[in-house]
Amino acid sequence: ICIQLNQFGICVVFLLLSSKNIQHFLKAFFDVNFSFCLLILILALLLFPFTLLKSPEDFWWAAVLSAGTTTIAVILICFGTLMDSSVCAKISVGMPPNNKFSNYFLALGTFLFSYGGHPGFPTIQHDMKKPKEFTKASIIAFLILSMLYLPVCVLGYIVYGNSLRESIMNSIQNVWIQHTASFLITGHAIFSIIIVINPINQIAEKKFFVPQEFGPFRIIVRGIVLFLVVLVAESIPTFGPLLDLSGGSTQTSTALIYPCICYLFLNASEQKFKLKRN
Repeated sequence: ICIQLNQFGICVVFLLLSSKNIQHFLKAFFDVNFSFCLLILILALLLFPFTLLKSPEDFWWAAVLSAGTTTIAVILICFGTLMDSSVCAKISVGMPPNNKFSNYFLALGTFLFSYGGHPGFPTIQHDMKKPKEFTKASIIAFLILSMLYLPVCVLGYIVYGNSLRESIMNSIQNVWIQHTASFLITGHAIFSIIIVINPINQIAEKKFFVPQEFGPFRIIVRGIVLFLVVLVAESIPTFGPLLDLSGGSTQTSTALIYPCICYLFLNASEQKFKLKRN
């Protein structure tokens, strides 16, 4: 249940982030004040045909495009942050962080959310040509993620200090870098929705005995799942608190608490088996 809630929360956050960035993009380049709630609905409708694809084997291109857009965006963000360092870093030095105890829990939630792709890994492993190489692929993937996240986090704190909010893009002073990076992150979020929502769809189909072949039942079930994502996104139109909530609850449970409990149970069973043999 926690895994499904976690995946669901990620879909909502990415839908909100994508819609917010598109709204800013339309305002900056075309001076159009488009309704944020309407953008969420339009984006969901455009994504719906892609969510009907059966498994990651059918949309491998989404993972490639998501990784590519993220990498380019990180490079641009680091470059833009370094450009601002000569001015912004001098101001941020006199702004110590707010050391409230509750902020550490929020930070932990955000941190765990950033590394929270593991619930979808079994689905990806199932479609791999060499499933035995899954451990190696996972280690490489998390190392690459760390290489992308660390420069942005460190540079962002050094240059902008306590003025940082939910998105570092709003702090970058160079307009074209800010909007280009936002556009690329939007692409990443859109492609990620296609990937993250798939395990939820497959479990829902299994629950309601939907046939493996494409048909009206798949359209109905997956349409309901996407509708629920849109409903929550329209109800909570700010992704920051939702990200902290998802990361601090379901993500913490599936990444830290439950693995330890499962290990303890497995270890206890192994010890009991050894005692019986002796």
